[in-house]
Amino acid sequence: MQQIILNGISFTEMMEQFRQVVKDEITAIPSPDPKKKFLTIEEATEMTGYSKSTIYRMTSERTIPHLKNGGKLMFSYDDLSEWLMSGKKDPLFLT
Repeated sequence: MQQIILNGISFTEMMEQFRQVVKDEITAIPSPDPKKKFLTIEEATEMTGYSKSTIYRMTSERTIPHLKNGGKLMFSYDDLSEWLMSGKKDPLFLT
């Protein structure tokens, strides 16, 4: 069996480092507080991956579920999750 050397490390060592980086990145993703039902715009940007300006535009177009409470923009975690899942595309299966 051939051994691939990259930058002086073996392929196995490189894969182990890669696994650790991926694990660290996944661990760093903030998980929502299960008691928290409403999100701020900053939290909504993290959840959706959209920029603040895109979310503001989508709220003005009424294309994203949101609430305003005393002029403060809020997002229901459940409604936003459902909205994101509604855009989910079914995989294409070739037979």
